[in-house]
Amino acid sequence: MTAVFLRQQNQSFAAKQYVTFSLHEKDDPTNLAKGVTFVSGDVKIAPLGGGGSFSNTDNLPVEMGTNAGIYELQLSSTEFAALVGGYAIRVVDQDSTKAFMDCHFTVEFYGGISQTSNMHSLDLDPSNGYVQASVQQMADLTPDKWVAGMKTIQNGTVVSGVTPTLRTFRATYAADTAPGRDDAFKDRELRWLSGNLANRVCVIEDFNLANGDFTVSELEEAPAVGDTFVIM
Repeated sequence: MTAVFLRQQNQSFAAKQYVTFSLHEKDDPTNLAKGVTFVSGDVKIAPLGGGGSFSNTDNLPVEMGTNAGIYELQLSSTEFAALVGGYAIRVVDQDSTKAFMDCHFTVEFYGGISQTSNMHSLDLDPSNGYVQASVQQMADLTPDKWVAGMKTIQNGTVVSGVTPTLRTFRATYAADTAPGRDDAFKDRELRWLSGNLANRVCVIEDFNLANGDFTVSELEEAPAVGDTFVIM
């Protein structure tokens, strides 16, 4: 049996630390193996990447309910907080007369790990909740600035330099989140967060990377310098 579980790392909500799996009888795999009691060595864990070695899990699984054949394993706080992309976990009946078929499954983490350790091309930045591109897995895409473009789903601020109109304005971003190409925002929605346009939504029709000038669908009134927005 192979299964993959996705878990957000370093979260206080305890349920995120649990994974469930089923076991099947060795003699009749169509039946679930019920009432299994685990002993040290039955369940081992290894970090993904780099050919990590297996060691005993800090906790042993327990059956959910009575004779359900479904088991629950809680990753310890140490296992859950480790800066790894995830784990391979194997479950083996060490008895000479096996009661259940051996199995393994994978737990992959997202969110809360360093950009150089995560498993996924897109991950959550735990500091602000934004989707963030993985430096490790997406660096090769920098020729078309896709990585930078994916990091622009966040706030901007109208600045001086040109007079805002019903359809055009100039805006700035933090240096490490600037868009990577002129069409990075085209056809995406922009929601105003402050000023007289707060909560209004318009569509971005054009964007000039060189100076940060936006052209949008016609607004009810021109934005003011200092108005903030988010691109969705």
